[in-house]
Amino acid sequence: MSRLALIMVGDELLDGRVAESNSRFLIEEVAAMRGRVVSLEVVADDQGRIAEALDRACKRASAVVVSGGLGPTPDDLTREALAQFAGEELVLDDELVATLTARFESRGRHMTSNNLQQAMRTPTGRSIPNPIGSAPGLWHEVGDVAVILVPGVPSEMRRMWSDSVREMLRPRLGGQAPARIRLRVLRTAESTLAQRVVKAVDAHDGIEVAFCVHDFGVDVLAVGSSPDQDLTSVRDELKHMIGDRIYAEEGVSLPDVILDSLRSRGETLAAAESCTGGLLSKVMTDAPGSSDVFVGAVVAYSNAVKTNQLGVPAVLVQEHGAVSEPVALAMARGVRDRLDADWGVSITGVAGPGGGTEDKPVGTVWLGLSHSQGERALELRLPGDRDQNRQWAVGSALGLLFEQIRSQAR
Repeated sequence: MSRLALIMVGDELLDGRVAESNSRFLIEEVAAMRGRVVSLEVVADDQGRIAEALDRACKRASAVVVSGGLGPTPDDLTREALAQFAGEELVLDDELVATLTARFESRGRHMTSNNLQQAMRTPTGRSIPNPIGSAPGLWHEVGDVAVILVPGVPSEMRRMWSDSVREMLRPRLGGQAPARIRLRVLRTAESTLAQRVVKAVDAHDGIEVAFCVHDFGVDVLAVGSSPDQDLTSVRDELKHMIGDRIYAEEGVSLPDVILDSLRSRGETLAAAESCTGGLLSKVMTDAPGSSDVFVGAVVAYSNAVKTNQLGVPAVLVQEHGAVSEPVALAMARGVRDRLDADWGVSITGVAGPGGGTEDKPVGTVWLGLSHSQGERALELRLPGDRDQNRQWAVGSALGLLFEQIRSQAR
């Protein structure tokens, strides 16, 4: 199994301004290619420290991916660090200059001189196109080790990976990818899921299984030992063992599955959010074309908004509290009626860090669903911090919605 090292660059990753997420994506992608990430280092925007990190990484890996530090500002020093480590002087690439100039002109903008920094490369390296950003990547070989520079912006890094870097790296990470199965599972205790999966694959030789927890649940990844291995029986057994918790295969997201399901039914969705502050609305509208299904939302953070905008009876809030089953159902019913949608989904809870009580501690969340064929509510007791609780609440609300849509389709 080939060895890959990762270096994430940026002061913002070390001082808490930005949560580092690129490594998680890359580790999963490399595993699917039968490669192995042997080290992960986060480094400040310091040329010398980046060069030192490159030296360490190249001693332990056959390829190194460096994410970040390719922008036009003075603290973007990854190219300079690579040149220092490789013993070369950066040169201005005229083709990159022309590409950058055309990009700026197409947007009616003037390219300033500091953007020329992004057109620099090592003389023996070759640029990697960035289809959605201004910072191109760079492929540079140091001896028999490939060093690949990619942007730190997650959307740009992922697009560059899927468009070019993955195939460029494949010969160094085992050649053709082995057969694999990815099942996307609604939020389930990882230990429970692992027990079911082990039973499903025990009888099959040469199958490796991995789990990846994400905002909407858990991915089960089963990887075979060769590209042409038939995994049909493994897939069938996994589906039998996991059952209705599976919502998709491969990379389809839960919001996309819900949007497609509602679109096929000719139905629409509206949301009423309290503790999640619009996060559910964001993930639903991240999908292009979602406006034909997702009609809108009300962020009812205060009790007054719950009452005045969603029609939640004040007596329900007084008697049961804002975080309760009756209020969650009333919010879902209210947003469905007020926005003239087929489905209403609601979230109300105590995300933390404060606001909890003995009866309703931090992490208490109520979800509500309303549809002409019936209503449903669910209580959660989430163990995370504020951000985690909000993410998990959204994932659970969408999971509840998916289950209800599926049950009606039967």
